Amino acid sequence: MEATQSSSESAATRGRRRFALYAYPPNELGYCGPDDPSLLTAAAAGRNGLPEGGLDAIARRFAGAWPYLGLIARANQIADPLEDSVVDAYWLGGEMAARVAEKDFAASSVARMEVRTGRDEEELVSPLAHGAPLQHNYHVFVVYPWLGVLRRGGPEKVLSILDGCRIRQGTVLSLNGDQAVVESRELVFDGHSLKEGEPRAEEVRLGLAAMVGHEGRRLKIGDAVSLHWDWLCEPLSVEAVRRLGESTDRVLKALL
Repeated sequence: MEATQSSSESAATRGRRRFALYAYPPNELGYCGPDDPSLLTAAAAGRNGLPEGGLDAIARRFAGAWPYLGLIARANQIADPLEDSVVDAYWLGGEMAARVAEKDFAASSVARMEVRTGRDEEELVSPLAHGAPLQHNYHVFVVYPWLGVLRRGGPEKVLSILDGCRIRQGTVLSLNGDQAVVESRELVFDGHSLKEGEPRAEEVRLGLAAMVGHEGRRLKIGDAVSLHWDWLCEPLSVEAVRRLGESTDRVLKALL
């Protein structure tokens, strides 16, 4: 298993908690998932009043993330798409995400949906053959149409959407209540390709207060962390930083 977990928390419980952590910011912005983002916080905290099926039912309403979780789980012979190692591979990448076969992704609901809207199947699938793992940043850079919009001269705000929507790594510079200043590398566009540019400082919100922390340890200055939109998701181990960086780099290099 590539993900780490505390001895007091099962892989199934931790996976569901981490899915909620990463899925919350785009849900709050209204981009995906159920209409009420508080469902994610309630599910992660184990509170009552959730739809039948709990967090599993909520996760299925994420039309982007859910098919990837299923593909990664099946490629690794794991029955539970929300098991922690599957969730970890979807958000942070690694070999588990790289095991999804091209033919399986081509037959998936994500690829078939995009092809029906006029996208070319080769454009959607071929980056897998060039070493890109099928993780969240694949969906952002390859499946979403934003890179094509940029290449056609689209507005600069499209680049900020790509930068926010991807999972990126940062280092905590300061902490102040429920805010943090982190150093991260900005996404830049050269007219055809995307790459990570120079470090910049950005202010982000801390993730759900009851869920931030790694192995029960409090966040501190100097920690490596994962970021999604303006949201600090969780501290990252050295190994997770490596996987996220390598996965992002492999996706960017495989873009047509």
